[in-house]
Amino acid sequence: MGKVKKILNLIDKSIRWFGTVSLVTMLCVALLDLFFRDILLKPISWSLEFILLIMLWLAMLNSAVGVRNDLHISMGLFASSLSKRAKDILGISINLLIVYYAWITIKGCLYMAKLPGRMSILRLHYGWMYYSGVVCGILLILFCVERIIQTIMRWFKK
Repeated sequence: MGKVKKILNLIDKSIRWFGTVSLVTMLCVALLDLFFRDILLKPISWSLEFILLIMLWLAMLNSAVGVRNDLHISMGLFASSLSKRAKDILGISINLLIVYYAWITIKGCLYMAKLPGRMSILRLHYGWMYYSGVVCGILLILFCVERIIQTIMRWFKK
């Protein structure tokens, strides 16, 4: 489990760095577009599509990191009244539901990625938008399985 955890930590850290670089890149492109559009009166045609594509990847990848780090919405008041074992079972159940959601997301995004069409300005295939959902789904499954295994291993360490 140690090597797997190191790999998942590396993925987590890489996504966080991607998020930082993405935000800076989106800001720079938006400011550049603002300068060209309002000062030079020559708007950059590709800026909006580029920013939206990066934002989509940013949101999808970081949602998986949020699940791994338990940053998703939860009902803490309800869970706080449960025993430790019941909390663990609830956590495993939630993670299994997330795995099911991720599987459906992967299947749906793979289907949508096969459809024809291109972005109007960037001329990238629409699949690039949906591949973010596939990657997110795979990461969600990996991170949820990691959490389920950690919970079960805690039971046997006692």
